[in-house]
Amino acid sequence: MTQGLPAGSPVSSRCSGAVAWLYVEGPWDAERVRLARDHFEETRAVHPLPTPWGLIVVVLGSTVCVPEALLALRAAARQDARMAGRVATAWVMAPGLEGRSIMPAVLHTVYQDICPLAVCANEADAEHWLQARLAEHTTGAKR
Repeated sequence: MTQGLPAGSPVSSRCSGAVAWLYVEGPWDAERVRLARDHFEETRAVHPLPTPWGLIVVVLGSTVCVPEALLALRAAARQDARMAGRVATAWVMAPGLEGRSIMPAVLHTVYQDICPLAVCANEADAEHWLQARLAEHTTGAKR
């Protein structure tokens, strides 16, 4: 289900079960990452996520990021993985989105050694991949 952004807002988020969605309009700078993180934390406070959980980041507008934004993304992912139970992240970047051709490789570097990452063309593919990672994690934890 595509949600998108409310009028006038560059950020939106929602939680359902063990999946959180974060919709962010780019380009990205450190302030946009902070705004997205703050908005996500407010949503998560109202709709707590079970452990384990996964995140789908839907990028609208542009994927272009400054280095400070990439560092902030890495710090947020590391904190969520260590302290809050995030086990996988999927980014949604529609074909033709500005920066789409280079950002997947950059994001794999950002998430390296933190959690599995997928870059998908649509939300349905991202959710399917994420649910499979959650199932693997849950099955592995029961062994």
